[in-house]
Amino acid sequence: MTGQSRDRKFYDESVPTLTVEALRSHCETVSRYFAAFDARLNAFGAGRALRVLELGAGSCVTSLMLSRRENVVAVSCLDISLRKMQEVLPVSVAAVGSCSPEKIAMIEGHFDEPLPFGAQEFDIVIFDGALHHARSMWFILEECKRVLRQNGVLIAQREQYLGTATAGVILKRLLHSPEVKGGVSENAYLRAQYEYYLRAVGFDAVTFFPVAETSFQKMFGFLNGLLFSKWVIWAHPAPQTPC
Repeated sequence: MTGQSRDRKFYDESVPTLTVEALRSHCETVSRYFAAFDARLNAFGAGRALRVLELGAGSCVTSLMLSRRENVVAVSCLDISLRKMQEVLPVSVAAVGSCSPEKIAMIEGHFDEPLPFGAQEFDIVIFDGALHHARSMWFILEECKRVLRQNGVLIAQREQYLGTATAGVILKRLLHSPEVKGGVSENAYLRAQYEYYLRAVGFDAVTFFPVAETSFQKMFGFLNGLLFSKWVIWAHPAPQTPC
């Protein structure tokens, strides 16, 4: 079985675990991340009709929450498991509540393959706990840069980070995760590594917004990046220089 087949099988089989109750809890977590960059997103989208691409969309909760915005006119959701998106979407709509599912288009695709979109189609490419699943960070970020408009933005939230003081523990824990045991691509990176990959493939103005998922993380925010690591990545394609 290929890596792509293992990935699809793993996520197809995760469908029964996605209940309204579980997804409502997920919505609360996503809302905490949205709050970290909401002002920046409002300023970015002012006076624009936004086309959004969510990669590794899974339950489509993040896309549905973005669909609430009047200036978001269309959201393309790409995931390795089309079955998962199709079967879970009604559950996600019930969990999210007020949203506009008619804006959602679902596409099956894999991070190891060229994205099935033309150049500069999207204003926003967003990942919710998905970018670290890429088998080649170089490839997927180059594809993101290709499909983003010149003044577009890449957003990555709920990523799998390594704290500098706890990296060894986290990596050992990953070896016992259901994903790794199932042969699914599961990675974790230092914040500096995410920034390196983004800048190496041609993103600039890379900003990391800190996030606290728990009361402990909020109280000890000065340890973010050391004991734990919670951020939203916001990055723009570097301006193209004429040849």
